[in-house]
Order: sequence, then structure tokens, then C-alpha cells
Amino acid sequence: MDEPTFSRLSQVVQHGQGKLIELALLNEAAANPNSMAPESFAMLKEAIKRVGFLQPVLVRMSGDPAVYEIIDGHHRVAAARELSYSSVPCVVVEADDATTLAPVSYTHLTLPTKRI
Repeated sequence: MDEPTFSRLSQVVQHGQGKLIELALLNEAAANPNSMAPESFAMLKEAIKRVGFLQPVLVRMSGDPAVYEIIDGHHRVAAARELSYSSVPCVVVEADDATTLAPVSYTHLTLPTKRI
């Protein structure tokens, strides 16, 4: 992915151009390279329960116009589901398949200690 495309996605997230989306309308992406230890997931869930979402979930429209595909934030969505939330804050971007992996890959390559 080229730098301008990644920068554009980063700007959208940083400027808070988001909305609440019902969990029922969010689908997992087929390619999610991240995994999380059960202890880390429990800590994430507790943090969301106590302080809410500090970062929106990044999504794109899927083939079904009423459904979104999660690009980044799979574990936050899973935690919200376990906490019985009805919706989560999301930023919707237009992105092709190659672009959708960039934020997740970039985050996990540059922050190797991040396991949440």
C-alpha cells in the first residue's frame, strides 16, 4: 500500500469521522493476522467496560450494502459482544482488499509488544 493511502486512512481515524454501528451489522474480515492471549482479552474487556472505547473500530462496506467488514478492531468488537453492547464507535472507509490489511499489518509490525 502506498504512503498517501495509509496516511489518508490514518487522518480519517484521527479526525474522528465516525459513527455508532450496531454489532449485528459487523462481520469479521477473512484475513485477520492478529491473535490475543485469553488474559489480554480479559484485560481489554475490562478496560472497555470501565472507560469505553478509546479508539474506534475501522470498517469498510462489505458486498452486502447493509453490512460492514471489520478492518481493525476485531478484539474490541468481540469484547463488546461479550459485554452485551448493542453498538460500537466505527470509522467507515472505502478500501480494497490490499488496503484493508495495511493498518493491521502496520500496527503489528511497528508495535511488536502490542498484543491487544
